[in-house]
Amino acid sequence: MVMQQKVMQKMKRQMSQSNALQWFSVFMLLITSLTFSQVSVAKNIPAFATVNQTHLRSDEVFNFKVAYMGTASRDDFDASVLGQNFTMGNVQYGTSRYSINGDTTIRTEWNVSLATSKVGEVVIPSFTINGAKTQPITLHISKDPTAPKQDDLIEFQDSISKHTLYPKEMATLRSRLVVKADPRGLQNTKLIPPSGDGLTITPIGEPKQYQSVVNGKQATIVDQNYQVTATTSGKHTLNPPRLTASLIDVSRATGARRIVPVNVHSGPIALNVLEKPASFSGVWLPTQSLELRQGWQNGNGDMIDVSSGKVDAKVGQPITRILALVVKDVSAESLPDIKIDYPKSIRVYAEKPKFGQDKQGNTVMTLKQVLMPKKSGTITLPAVNVPWWNSQTSQAETAKAEGLTLTSTVDENAPAQTATPAATPATTQASTTPSPAATTDNNTAATPAVISAGYWPYLTALFAALWIITLILLLKKNKQAPISSTQAKQPSLQATDNDLAHILQHQDGAKIHSEISQWLAKHPSLSDELTQQIKAELSTLMAAFYSKNRQDYDSKALLNLIKQAEKEVKKKGHQNKDEMPPL
Repeated sequence: MVMQQKVMQKMKRQMSQSNALQWFSVFMLLITSLTFSQVSVAKNIPAFATVNQTHLRSDEVFNFKVAYMGTASRDDFDASVLGQNFTMGNVQYGTSRYSINGDTTIRTEWNVSLATSKVGEVVIPSFTINGAKTQPITLHISKDPTAPKQDDLIEFQDSISKHTLYPKEMATLRSRLVVKADPRGLQNTKLIPPSGDGLTITPIGEPKQYQSVVNGKQATIVDQNYQVTATTSGKHTLNPPRLTASLIDVSRATGARRIVPVNVHSGPIALNVLEKPASFSGVWLPTQSLELRQGWQNGNGDMIDVSSGKVDAKVGQPITRILALVVKDVSAESLPDIKIDYPKSIRVYAEKPKFGQDKQGNTVMTLKQVLMPKKSGTITLPAVNVPWWNSQTSQAETAKAEGLTLTSTVDENAPAQTATPAATPATTQASTTPSPAATTDNNTAATPAVISAGYWPYLTALFAALWIITLILLLKKNKQAPISSTQAKQPSLQATDNDLAHILQHQDGAKIHSEISQWLAKHPSLSDELTQQIKAELSTLMAAFYSKNRQDYDSKALLNLIKQAEKEVKKKGHQNKDEMPPL
């Protein structure tokens, strides 16, 4: 009995193993059949298209695949026709090669992510790849109730400083882009700048991007201002910036990805550009605010008090006039040239106007003129008038900078060269005292006697030595000391002086001219040839700094001339010292 049970169990195990082998064989046969079936189908259909699903929500992302059984290039598939009904991602291209039973097959595929905002049946058209056509695919699209509105994801907030202006007047367009979604999801972004007929529009600076909270939600803000200048009168339409893009978002209901097409702008802005009044004369300058500021500087760069309207000046010494025209809502290109007719008794060196902006955004034109009287007398510097049109009050106005009266005199600061007699050394006289004579009595026998002279001989020798030493020291002192202790100290302009080097480095023509002119005036004994060379170099310097085409000035030539002048002044000083009166 036991033996029969063991035999039965063994037979069952053998039957179980046999069944497992049979099922495995059947499974492998099915796999092989399916593989050959797919290869057979692929060979029978050289090109086909598929999608991962046909029932979708609006803007939901799905994958579209086109396959071609053979070798094809990337450009053989043109996906541009899909742009009419779908939002597309980037097209992925690839080829594969596999072999079954020695039969090699090459397969080319194109994959692209698509989404559509349409509702209903949407058809993906047929494509032709190297003569082989794919079948069209019909999609069933339903509206997604959780789909966000475009303004909930991204929006523009635009405004303009004024809607009424005159030709050449400027308005400021303030544009703000608010991205409430994750900006990393933006694809194929394209920003269309503002435009408008009869308007010149230029960006002001660079855009500013920062993070902020909008209605309790984190948002990315991009601010950009534009300068809008009217060129012709009439009714004009300003088209603000427009942003087109594709935004990848995730549905809160299904968790599926969706591509939301973005085409956002704030809408057109109407502008009214008035005509220039026929009664206005002069350079047309329309603005709501204009200010003409003025300042005066001496040769050292210090401001001059001109409240009295009169200032003392020296011939050849510079006075700098600084004019600043501050204008609101007018570009630098529209500002007028300020021309001033100065009298012929003034030499004028004018710099090029410099343009900039103040903290309020006003356009600032700065004009700097260096004025030098040519002769002594009373010189009247003219006032400056700038006519302009007040666009706020629609009236003509004139900005004025007052003139100035100069009382010019010749600079006579050269010190007088006076000499005082040389000090004569005091003489010391030594007095001698006769020594008493020793007498002897004739009747007495003479005996030798030693008579002591005391300390007088030593004092005499000491006074003589001191007199000689004093004389020697006095002679040496007269050779080294100046002729007169009260003689005025000679002024000197060191060629290597830090102040002059600093002035030359910063190329301040007015200060350079002032310093060197004063030094020349204090040294009338300088040779005429060298003086004329220095003056000629000064003229070259001023022409380089204040000509219409300003140039950089090389100060080496001027420094060399100054060094020569220093040597000449020192040499003449030594000659005067050597001509000392005898003791």
